[in-house]
Parts: sequence; C-alpha cells; structure tokens
Amino acid sequence: MNIITLTTDFGTADWFVGSMNGVILGINPQAAVVDVTHEIPSGDIRAAAFALLVCYRCFPQDTIHVAVVDPGVGSSRAAIAKRMQASTATRAVQAIAVPSMPRISISQYTAAR
Repeated sequence: MNIITLTTDFGTADWFVGSMNGVILGINPQAAVVDVTHEIPSGDIRAAAFALLVCYRCFPQDTIHVAVVDPGVGSSRAAIAKRMQASTATRAVQAIAVPSMPRISISQYTAAR
C-alpha cells in the first residue's frame, strides 16, 4: 500500500487540501492519503518540522511524507526528498529541516522505486 501523509499550513477553510488529495489520487487511486495537519501556523517551519519529527516514526517504512510550509510562497525553490530510517519526507529546499534526516535527491528516490 502506498501511504502519503500531508502536513501543511494551508488551513481547512478552502479547497487547497482537497485539491492536493485529488491530485494524489488522480495519479495513484490506490494511495492512502493521511492528513497529519493543515493547521501549521502560516510559514512556521519549526512547527512543521516538529509535527513531522514526532509522527513520522509511527508510519510504516516507505511512507511518503509531504510537507508544504513555505514562508516564501511562489518562490522558485526546487523540491528535494530525504530518506529516513522508516520513511521518506518530501520538502521544499530551505523550508523544513528535521534533524537526523540524511538528504537524497529526487532522482535518487525515483531511481530506487
């Protein structure tokens, strides 16, 4: 089973979270999407890092954790993936830093699949 978690600062008062879920399920209808939280304070990178740090170990190996918390919304920063012992987290460059997560590139992650 493909598990994808979402952690964002989007809030839940609009369609953004639903749109993300729809895009994920449009790509992989069998994915299990878990909304960790969408109530991270706007642009609060440390709060998002803490949320990921305390929950990522609770998920099975190969879970994909997507965090979208960007104090520079609309910037041209690229995404990177980081392989962790129990899962993989995707984050924006310079957006979320979780200690002890070795960095890998998207191409390394894709090639490993």
